[in-house]
Amino acid sequence: MFLTQKDSNKRDEDLIDDYRKTHDRGVLGTIFSRYSALVYGVCLKYLKDSDEAKDAVMQLFENLATSLLEHNIQSFKSWLYVSSRNHV
Repeated sequence: MFLTQKDSNKRDEDLIDDYRKTHDRGVLGTIFSRYSALVYGVCLKYLKDSDEAKDAVMQLFENLATSLLEHNIQSFKSWLYVSSRNHV
């Protein structure tokens, strides 16, 4: 489950494909480390409370495991931004 250098260099689409095939939570960790600041910024912008924003980030990434399996995502960063905005 440790993040490897090769995982951090993969494209988002490749990471999502890997997760769909293996259900490896380490892949989600790579995505989390890549996008947690973006999601936190979106949540903080709308919630205007640091603790609530942190909670929202964790809720979003907890739901990510099932969302990645359910949705056909073309542009992950855009999808994640909109999902974050809609969540808060």
